[in-house]
Amino acid sequence: MLHQLFITHLLRKYFNSRRSRYGQKPVRQILEYLITHRFISHKTIRHFAVLSEYEQMMASGLYKNKTQVIKILADRLGLHENTIWNIIKDHQTKFDLRAHA
Repeated sequence: MLHQLFITHLLRKYFNSRRSRYGQKPVRQILEYLITHRFISHKTIRHFAVLSEYEQMMASGLYKNKTQVIKILADRLGLHENTIWNIIKDHQTKFDLRAHA
C-alpha cells in the first residue's frame, strides 16, 4: 500500500513539475528528478556505482585480482581504497545486481 502511494504521488509531482508539449520525459530525467529532490541519497548512489563498476570490472577478466580493481576504482571515482573495500564488504548484497544485469 505505501509503496503504491509513494509511486503515485512521486510520479504526479514529477510530471506536474515537468509539464511540456512533449509529454512524459524519459526514464533518465525521472532518475535525475529523484536524485535532485533527494529521494535517492548520495550514499545510495555511491554504493550502487561502486558495486556496479566492481562487478563489471571483475567479470571482464581484464584485471589480475581484486586489489588491482579496487585501486583503479578508487582512482577513477576519487574515493579512498578503504572506502571501496568497505562498500564491497559491507554492501555487496544491498543491490541484487546479478539478477537485473
